[in-house]
Amino acid sequence: MNLKYTLLLCGMCYPLPVYANPTPDCDIEKNTKITAQAPASLLPCFASPSPAIRDDYALTTFSHILRTGQVSEAALVSMISDIQEQLRNPRAQQYHKAFLTLGLAEIARVDRITPFLNESQRKALVETAIFLFKTTTDFTGFDDKYGYIHQIPHTADLVLQLALNERISQHQLIALAQSLKTVINPSQVVFYHTNEPDRLARASIYLFLRKELSEAFITQWLEDVSLPPNGSWEAAYQSKKGLAAMHNVKGFLGRLLLTSYDKQNERIALVHAHALAQLRRVR
Repeated sequence: MNLKYTLLLCGMCYPLPVYANPTPDCDIEKNTKITAQAPASLLPCFASPSPAIRDDYALTTFSHILRTGQVSEAALVSMISDIQEQLRNPRAQQYHKAFLTLGLAEIARVDRITPFLNESQRKALVETAIFLFKTTTDFTGFDDKYGYIHQIPHTADLVLQLALNERISQHQLIALAQSLKTVINPSQVVFYHTNEPDRLARASIYLFLRKELSEAFITQWLEDVSLPPNGSWEAAYQSKKGLAAMHNVKGFLGRLLLTSYDKQNERIALVHAHALAQLRRVR
């Protein structure tokens, strides 16, 4: 069975839930003939409720085109504008936003390697990442039918690409780091369970590698992350919110320790030492 009919059958197996957006512009037959000049035609498929279409096909193809194809700067800028508009649409479903975010991270990667954005456009990418961390309320992670609904890790992937971009300013790096800090343990009662701490730790490491962030800033940041929600970690055992905080903070610090283990870089060695010191207090 060829790709087109396999994907069409996948889509038929996922009738739209009552909260989902229809995807009339996801033309699989057209997109199987996609060229490097037209990756934007894949974006509507990011709204498909089928993970086979949304993830295995649309995102994989989109990423391949951007990483190996010659997409024009005009096309990239147009896609950024389209994605940013959709990400701020209150009617867009969370699994749609999550995959649009990965698409945006891929475009940010292109700008990191071959700069094409101006200062204002790059600033808008930073603001979008902060907006996504601030406004995420769906922490499902993974659904057996609809696949990954994974906004926090996908936004962390966008932050990682921005952290690697030497054209991101000190002020912007600080804003990204402070925003990321707020989702390590969300204000809602959330027990992270689908690898969120790993993706957050990786993004944090690349932020900390930037010399624009002082050692004092990193030390204070790690102390802030490790603060108990109700005055002491002993009190955390008496509420779901406290237990969630302990679970999430331990998970993050543990992944940060693993990511920074046995690294020769002095800044990462500093992160490792301070993360270990903070983890010993979270109990």
